[in-house]
Amino acid sequence: MLVASMVTVKCPQCGSSNIRRSHRKTSDPSRKSLPFFTRFFRCRDCRARFPARDLSTLYSWGLGAFALLVMSAALAVVMRYQPATLEYDITGQARNEMIAEAKADTEAEAEADAEAGMLDHAEHNYRKGIELLRRSTYREDSSTLPDAAKWLRQAADEGHVRAQLMLGILHENGSGVIQDYEQALEWYRRAAVQGEAVAMYRVGSMLSKGIGADKDLIKAYAWCNIAAARGHQDAVIDRHRIAKLLSTEEIKEAQQQSRSFDQELPYRVAAPFTLPAGL
Repeated sequence: MLVASMVTVKCPQCGSSNIRRSHRKTSDPSRKSLPFFTRFFRCRDCRARFPARDLSTLYSWGLGAFALLVMSAALAVVMRYQPATLEYDITGQARNEMIAEAKADTEAEAEADAEAGMLDHAEHNYRKGIELLRRSTYREDSSTLPDAAKWLRQAADEGHVRAQLMLGILHENGSGVIQDYEQALEWYRRAAVQGEAVAMYRVGSMLSKGIGADKDLIKAYAWCNIAAARGHQDAVIDRHRIAKLLSTEEIKEAQQQSRSFDQELPYRVAAPFTLPAGL
């Protein structure tokens, strides 16, 4: 039986104890959001996802510490009664090194758990924001839009790339936040440098029209060129449109910028992206 089954974690939605650990993660490098020994769980009955204290991890650490103490005691007994003819001896310094190494491993595991918790936290905020956006559409209730923007802003600040993209869309359309083209372009750029092709296309489109910043057809072509290379079909159309406005030398420069950008930017596998209706 799993250690997790020995502790009580109940779903706050339905009260069920039929839960499991949630394994969803993002690529966000941020750290240290949730407290130690806290992680997200998934209810197998109602499918709700929620943070809770993971006592099973604390229990496992306790067992590990106890095992370490037992090993240390056993080593002490062996050292006291071992024959003098042994080929080698485990000195007190060696024992201390073993204990220090075990402590370092434990701290590394705790740091990894904290990082995973941070990634889960950003994903949780993003999903909450998207849920509120959809609710405003399906129920025709725009009162949830400001709350949706707040949740997405939290996720975006934690580095969630799709939250950054959505926040750019909200600012561009003036949904849940004031219409602000400069802010829209800034959030698109943040998502674009993380390898989000949709954001790359939107940066290129805005720069080609001088929206949110001065018109820059060369950079606009470069962004659309990269987005098109990564599978964005609208970027192919815009790249062709912008190319008609450039001279041969300007296209050469734009393609050189494309190569430089493409080498610097991470490559993300383009996940399906559908805007909530009305945006």
